[in-house]
Amino acid sequence: MLRQKPQRDEFRNSNDRRQHKKESFSPVEPPGSAAASSIIPTPEGWDRSPSGHSYPLGLIQIFLQLVLFAPLSLRGAAAAIQLIFENIFALPTPCAEAGRLWILRLGLHELTCPKEHADDWVWLVDHTIQLDSVQCLLVVGVRLRQWEQNRRPLEHHDLHCLLLEPGMESTGEVICEQLGHVVERTGVPRAILTDGGRNLHKGIGLFREVHPEVTHSSDVLHQAALCLKKILTKDERWNEFLRNCGLSRKHCAKTALAFLSPPVVRDQARFMNLEAVLKWAADMRRFLNDPTLNDGSHVEPWKVTIEFKWIEEFTDAIEQWQRLLAIVEQVVHYVRWEGYHRDAAREMEQRLAELRGDALGDQLIEELTEFVRDQSQAAMPDERLLGSTECLESLIGKGKRLEGQQSRSGFTKMILGMAASVVTPTFHAIQSALAAVKTKDLHAWAIENLGQSVQAKRRLAFAPSAEGTKTG
Repeated sequence: MLRQKPQRDEFRNSNDRRQHKKESFSPVEPPGSAAASSIIPTPEGWDRSPSGHSYPLGLIQIFLQLVLFAPLSLRGAAAAIQLIFENIFALPTPCAEAGRLWILRLGLHELTCPKEHADDWVWLVDHTIQLDSVQCLLVVGVRLRQWEQNRRPLEHHDLHCLLLEPGMESTGEVICEQLGHVVERTGVPRAILTDGGRNLHKGIGLFREVHPEVTHSSDVLHQAALCLKKILTKDERWNEFLRNCGLSRKHCAKTALAFLSPPVVRDQARFMNLEAVLKWAADMRRFLNDPTLNDGSHVEPWKVTIEFKWIEEFTDAIEQWQRLLAIVEQVVHYVRWEGYHRDAAREMEQRLAELRGDALGDQLIEELTEFVRDQSQAAMPDERLLGSTECLESLIGKGKRLEGQQSRSGFTKMILGMAASVVTPTFHAIQSALAAVKTKDLHAWAIENLGQSVQAKRRLAFAPSAEGTKTG
């Protein structure tokens, strides 16, 4: 007996199915209604689409916000939008590749659109590295007058992306030439702020020979880390403490004591990340001295004592190191909010007076106060110069997140995500970017600035011979 074939879908493609879905299913409240406004925050953006695009501005805006600020991956944002807008509101939704192109076009527009020429620009400059042979110079800018009107730590949306240029060379001469290109966009800046890198220092020095009126400032957090390094590397107790942390981490791995394991201290920039290990040491001392804290861990107290009894030998040292960290936090917090100015050193000394009392702490206070005094000499009366590059470091970190696993193979077009991250994705900004930048412009920019990708080189290198046979 022949089996009856299942009824075939009467719709031949996804567009037909979506149209049928719209006609057969209507949500309780349409997207433009008051009830839906809590999910769709800007209903006015759902009645129009950018020229040449089928998705409404509101949907594009939400996709950009989910990836750049939520933060979700491209596929995660596409899935989240599909879950809400296609399944609930019966709206067609974009795929991850469409969202990626929106981000790239937004970033390239920010990177190439004209900037206002002014004499109060401050450039924040740094390199980001993914492969040993390739570095990318990133220059972002902020208007000093705008920051002084609303003085606070910088955020991504305060910045303007001025230069994003990968290259095989990062000599002082190359950097000076690259900074010359930025002058064409903003005019000669008031100041340049860096983390004190050697190549950057040389390149900016050459640049200042041409423009001596430009001030070169250094980031306060990196200087504080250098001061800590000078103090702690001479302290034998610190080296012994780190060695014991490493041994305990190995001993606790894959045991019942794993929840007490010390945090990993990164070799790179370790003196900028001391807070975690010192907090662990303080918590561990309290855990050892308070038996009630071990009641719910189901670990024999004698095992804990044997493994971590060495911490008690560093009681005084840990307290001293915590005071050093408190001094650094006070200085960095002050400069983030107040910047470098004529009274900065005096005001800082007043705030740090209560943290004086031991030789190492007093030495650190004097070194950081002298550094801030030196950096503040370039400030004019009633002027404040920026002193922290943390916002730029955060932007570079976001760029690496957006590139994801592709960052292991060098730079890709997704580095434009750093430029897109400084843009507030308003409807006007989205429309301007999508109208000015086409997909072909992205390809042209990538060929000019990135060249052949690592993946393409790998495919060519490992391509099977035309005369050979397949393996496996």
